[in-house]
Parts: sequence; structure tokens; C-alpha cells
Amino acid sequence: MINCEKGKWKIFDRTLHDTHENEWLSLREIVTLSSNIGAAKVAKLEGNESVYKTIKKFGFGDPCNIGLNAETAGYIQPVTEWGEIAYAQIAMGHNITTSLLQMVMAYCAIANGGLLLKPYIVKSAYTPDNKLDYSSDVTVIRRATSKKTAKELRNMLENVVSEGTGQNAYIPGYKIAGKTGTAQKVINGKYSKTKFMSSFIGFFPSNKPILVCGITLDSPVYGRHYGGTASAPAVKNVFTQIINTTDFNDLYDWLQPTNQAETIKNDKSNIEINTPVYASIEKKSDNNIQKIKNQRNKKSIVEQRKTENDNVQVIMPNLIGHSYSQARYILTNLNLQIKTNTIIGKITKQSPKAGLKIFTNSECNLTLNGNK
Repeated sequence: MINCEKGKWKIFDRTLHDTHENEWLSLREIVTLSSNIGAAKVAKLEGNESVYKTIKKFGFGDPCNIGLNAETAGYIQPVTEWGEIAYAQIAMGHNITTSLLQMVMAYCAIANGGLLLKPYIVKSAYTPDNKLDYSSDVTVIRRATSKKTAKELRNMLENVVSEGTGQNAYIPGYKIAGKTGTAQKVINGKYSKTKFMSSFIGFFPSNKPILVCGITLDSPVYGRHYGGTASAPAVKNVFTQIINTTDFNDLYDWLQPTNQAETIKNDKSNIEINTPVYASIEKKSDNNIQKIKNQRNKKSIVEQRKTENDNVQVIMPNLIGHSYSQARYILTNLNLQIKTNTIIGKITKQSPKAGLKIFTNSECNLTLNGNK
């Protein structure tokens, strides 16, 4: 347990403040309630060297190498240059600069079990005659944290949405994990008391992540400038719109909502959240919900782009671990034929191998383990 000093802690000539006057908090509660003081004291216990190494492992201070000239690497001072209270400042987001993409990369590492991955703007590109021109492979930069720690962090971040400052990102029936961020802007060399950067980064579903989304708002209205109030609803809306698409539901048919009727409240913003699973934040009427359900029955963009040309080459996807229905959806959209030993269980073998270029209408042989 960490003593959070009832929301006010004097450290040398500075005073750290929390929004809430909490006293003793666990690490989970520190993350859930966004305690600056708790984070600073945890950093002190870890030590400067450990904090610095962890920051660097997650990619902060290094360029993402996405191919854009204007990309910033951000900056974190070498640990040898840290002042007496640098650990406390960095723990709450001061004395470090970063980009939204770098933060999203860090959350991806937490979501996928601890691996820092290289980001891409374009996954693949095709020529006008539908020949594959470019494709990006998944590239692991390094292990940022252990699988065990990543799992613990996912549980903490899920708690932020279910009980803490990120409740406005909650979608009834689904598990969402994420973290709010509220950073003072530097204006004329000083931290502003009225201008903030509001952010929320989340992943969905938290127990088996598929999507990661990060949104930052520059100078939202003061008084409603907190990450949980300004940015969390925007991330919720993005996830909701994606959930409503035909492609998503066909590809991830195993993902089903649990309790759609559950309602929670965010005490800070006094906003009640009871959005139907098939509606976005604004679309709450019965007519709109029915309209969205009808839209889900339309052909997807992928289906509309199918071609009957046998001379088109595609890359064989990695289907190991997928179900038959998932593989069928993926291969059908690539105009590939399917041959299996059974439709029950998970895929354990595939031919051709993942990554090979093959022509459309080629036959793909899949072996499933038959386990229900």
C-alpha cells in the first residue's frame, strides 16, 4: 500500500496534487484513480535507473521509423542528468516528451503480451491491375515487459474503465481496458493552468485484444478537459462504430457481448452510460438502432472488391490458431478455395505456408484439431 497523503504531498520545494484526497492506495487503485502522488512514490521505490530503463524499453525517446519526415522521437533526459525530483515529475508525465503513436505502441505491447512492435502506416498496396506491390510483415523490436507483467497491466487498465477515470469508454457487454491522460500545456515556457492536452488510449476486448485506439484532444474546454471526460467517449465511439461493421463481425464471430443492459455512472462527469451495443454515442433511438442493424447486413467493402481474375496474386495469411469460420471468412475474401479435415476446433496446420504469394482461386489445405 502507498500513502497518497490525502491528495497533497510536499517534495523538496514542490507540492504534488491529486484530484481526489486519497490516503492509502494499492498499485491497482493508483492506476485506477490516476494518482500523481501514488505514481511518484512507486517511481521512487523503483529507483531512477529502473524507471529510465523501462521507459526506453517501451520505445520512448526513439523514433518509430514510420517513414514520415516530420516524425518526432520525443525526448527523455539521460538518467545521469535527472534532478532530485525528476522521478516524480516523469511518473506524472512531466520532463518527458512523446508522440501519440509512441504511446499507442506502448499500449500495443501491453495488449499483445509484452512485445514492442514496429508500426506501419500502410499494411499492403496493390497495382491498378491488382498485383501485390508492397506488404509489411509484423516486426518485433524487442520485448518491453514480461507476459506476466503485461497481463497484470491489462487487468489494471480494465479496472480503470470499469471503476476508475476511464468509465466513459465503457461499452456494455464488452471488456475495455485503457488509461486517461490529462497533461498541462507549456505556454511561454510555463505549465498552463487552463490549457491541457486530453488523451485516452484503450484496447478492446481487454481479455483478448484486437484493436488499440488512442485519441488526444488539444485544449478541450476547461472544466471538462480531463482525459476521462473529453477523450474516453471519443475512443468508445470509434470502437462502437467498428463493432457495428460487417467485416468485423464476420472476422471475429467469436466475440459476442455479454450483458448489454448494464449501466454505470461516472461520478466526476455525472454522465450516465447505457448505450446499446449496436448504437454509437449519439444514436440511441429505436429507429437508429434498427438502421444500424440493417447496415450490418450489407455487403462489406472487402466483398464488393472481390475479383474473378485468376491471375491476381495474394499473400497466404497465417491461419494457425484460428477457427474454421474465421479462416473461411479470410480466405473467401482473398478468393481462395478451402479444403479441411473437419470444421471443429482450431487450425494446427496449413498449406501453403503463411507469407507465400499464391494466385487467387488456389486451394488451401487446413488441418483442425477437432477439439470443441
